Amino acid sequence: MRIVFEPFAGLGNRMRALDSVLPLARKFGADLRVLWPRYRDLNCRFEDLFEVPGGISKIDTIGWGLPERLRVLAHRLSSEVFIDQARMTRLIQDHYDFEGLAGHSTVFIKTYSRFHESPPLYRDFVPVASLRRIIDRQGIDERFVGVHIRRGDNDVSTAESPFDLFVEKMKRELDLDAEVAFFVATDSPQVESKLRELFGGRITSHAKASLDRNLPQGIQNAVIDLYCLSRCRKILGSYWSSFSETAAALRGIEHVVVRRQGPVPPPSQSPSIVPRAR
Repeated sequence: MRIVFEPFAGLGNRMRALDSVLPLARKFGADLRVLWPRYRDLNCRFEDLFEVPGGISKIDTIGWGLPERLRVLAHRLSSEVFIDQARMTRLIQDHYDFEGLAGHSTVFIKTYSRFHESPPLYRDFVPVASLRRIIDRQGIDERFVGVHIRRGDNDVSTAESPFDLFVEKMKRELDLDAEVAFFVATDSPQVESKLRELFGGRITSHAKASLDRNLPQGIQNAVIDLYCLSRCRKILGSYWSSFSETAAALRGIEHVVVRRQGPVPPPSQSPSIVPRAR
């Protein structure tokens, strides 16, 4: 059995999807080939972020645009089972048992969703050694509360998780624990600067030479932030961002979504950013 698997959208979305297929492929004894899209909003190879998990026979880095559409069409025609995001959404809604894929010779899946769960979550994701050294140097421990403030091109997160509400939550943490420290992960230097003005030496962050997701270094910085957040005792996270959710799931820590008053629909099956076709 061969599974060709293409995760897409943002880093957290891709990790979530890969975390679904890896245990399933092992259970099937399948030949798992991963297609890793590399485009403007995530322009970095998988191998420059993580050690290649056991069970993956090959990772191919691919582009985005018209050739991508033709490639997907080729897989649709050549695969015994073809599952794109639209079909994946329907299968999840119908509570399909994906172990039913066993026995098919060729399966193609393109998704950002979690469709199969096999705890512990994210056990297959180990940052490469160069990133692990940087993560370790940050010295994050149980004193820290993680703060993830997403800005950039995520308008929903910016509107629903305003800066002042983060400050309110952080002050509440300070009231509860006078020794608390904060690890701040944000794509906005202005936000980080304001937090340092308010909380001074309690703020720790990873100094970034680049926030540009079109550069590999920008995505590597995101992995560093992700794993530093995961080492905190809890995370105050942005609404409609899989990044905070993924960081909390890495170690099973508390994740508080900072959002204006109102119900919070689960973002776990929605991409934080869906790339535009180019």
